[in-house]
Amino acid sequence: MAEQPTRRTLVLPMDLGSPAQYEQTIFPLSRVRGTGTANQMHQMAGNAERYKDLIHNAKTQYDLLVASRQKMAQNQKSLNPVKMFSAYRSVRLLLEAGKALYTQTRV
Repeated sequence: MAEQPTRRTLVLPMDLGSPAQYEQTIFPLSRVRGTGTANQMHQMAGNAERYKDLIHNAKTQYDLLVASRQKMAQNQKSLNPVKMFSAYRSVRLLLEAGKALYTQTRV
């Protein structure tokens, strides 16, 4: 199984300007309403000191969730007897089909 890349959360307070500065044909939905989520995010990013605890708590919770996801992925799954029998039966049928094909195509 491929190993997942390590990801970290990083919030950069940047002033991206108003949506009116961007080309409307490229960003057609770039309107900010006064009470919208984008406006709140812009205010939070502009005043990082005020929301420092909130950002730290959110980052900590996100990192804990990522760690628990990795731990769950490493845990051994419980054994399901129906799935084990199904896998055994599939392998047995494949072997029988292979033997039959071999005997029919033998010269």
